[in-house]
Amino acid sequence: MPRQYWKESILSLGEIKLQDFLTEAYENMGWHVKNMHRTDPRSENGADLVVSRNSEMILVAIKDKPAKGDIDQLRRLWERRKEASLVYAYSKPSTGPFSVEEKRLSNDIKFLKEKELHDFLIKGESISYLQSIFELHPLVQEYSRAMTIVWEERNVRAPLEFPKEGKLNLYLLKSTLLKKRVGVSVFSTKFDDYANSLISKNPDKFTEILDEVVDNLDIVQRVAGASLYESFVEVASTEPYLFSMLWEIVSQRTYWIDYTSATKQMSKADEVSEFTAKYWVLPGKNAIGEAKSLSENAIGFLSAVDDILKSLAYAFRELDVAIDWLFHSY
Repeated sequence: MPRQYWKESILSLGEIKLQDFLTEAYENMGWHVKNMHRTDPRSENGADLVVSRNSEMILVAIKDKPAKGDIDQLRRLWERRKEASLVYAYSKPSTGPFSVEEKRLSNDIKFLKEKELHDFLIKGESISYLQSIFELHPLVQEYSRAMTIVWEERNVRAPLEFPKEGKLNLYLLKSTLLKKRVGVSVFSTKFDDYANSLISKNPDKFTEILDEVVDNLDIVQRVAGASLYESFVEVASTEPYLFSMLWEIVSQRTYWIDYTSATKQMSKADEVSEFTAKYWVLPGKNAIGEAKSLSENAIGFLSAVDDILKSLAYAFRELDVAIDWLFHSY
């Protein structure tokens, strides 16, 4: 069974992110959104978001994992059914008692959960949610974790002469990296052509397009074979100085300077890995390097997917080129 990255993303959201992503989606659809949870929590009365457009209004309640204690909020929302349309959104499966009440009130309240929530956020072109899905893809994860190896070994003392074994290990890294770089680059170009061929966008097709993109990246991952992260771990076990030398070289290069300056201040590998995925590999708010240059152009779902694929291809290219720099420097 194919791995469902969107489901993992939904389960990891939490209330704050879900509020932000739903706000983004509603606003993209032309609605005005007031976040009562942040601006006036005493006046929520069951609704975290008040969504309005002309004379229409939607009251939206948002929870992470609805439980028995949340039934009171649900009922307060239901009591306002004559004021507006009602939506209750949550990211994790509800408990038994809440489910019973949900079923009883489902004629008056639209519940957004799991696939319905995913489809709504994608149709509403929530770019932040889209990126959270791609953060979980193995191609992004293994790249980000591989960079933590470079970061962890950045202070290892290098030998005076470059050993023969060092060059052999660089070939190992380059071979693994090149397969992934080529695969992502080819599919990135394919998607670019496909997106440009669309005369008009159809939001109802967005989830289908996303599934196709993810399936193709899964194919790239399978065909490429060896894990980039495991290749880096293997090299680090015998020639860790290669990564301190790589760190020294990239620290002096355009784009990489911002990355190394930011990550050298960090103290945990998990922090470096998350930062790499969010701000170096994927384009988005506060992204750096190639990712930053791409994110300035993302407008809507198709544009964002195109930028994400291009940014991923650039990330693999930059690391491949960096290893070439190291190879030819010694």
